[in-house]
Amino acid sequence: MYLLNEDKPSDIEEPAKKEITPFDFIRDITLDKKNLLESNIATEKEYKAYIINIGLSLYYDTIMYANLMNMNYNLPSNMQHDFYFNVIHKKKRWSKWHKKLDKFLDAYKICKNYYKINNRRAEEVSDILTDRQLNELDRRLIKGGVNRKKDENNE
Repeated sequence: MYLLNEDKPSDIEEPAKKEITPFDFIRDITLDKKNLLESNIATEKEYKAYIINIGLSLYYDTIMYANLMNMNYNLPSNMQHDFYFNVIHKKKRWSKWHKKLDKFLDAYKICKNYYKINNRRAEEVSDILTDRQLNELDRRLIKGGVNRKKDENNE
């Protein structure tokens, strides 16, 4: 125990502040209701309105509020947070974030690199080609040298 005049030893470090993510804000708005911005746990810089709007658009009961905030994108972050915080009722919500499949991304990259086309055209072409054709294009893209995927499998 330390007396009033004594300082605590310098070798004791304060715990590091946890970085606040947009997922923490979504959880705060929908479930915890702690109001991270007003309690000075988080700053307005950490509030990513675009990602939070996407996250709240995944739930059937908050999609209209997210659309309203998308239309009013020019509002300051604290106003958007306060709107969500006061309008959305406390409820446990769960939804999976949609991600592109790895197989689709590989086909997309192969088409884009081989044909030297833009993103939209690469997406259209990758839908048309078969797996066999994509494998042939991938083989043609190998420029020589050591193929690392094959070397890693042999070790």
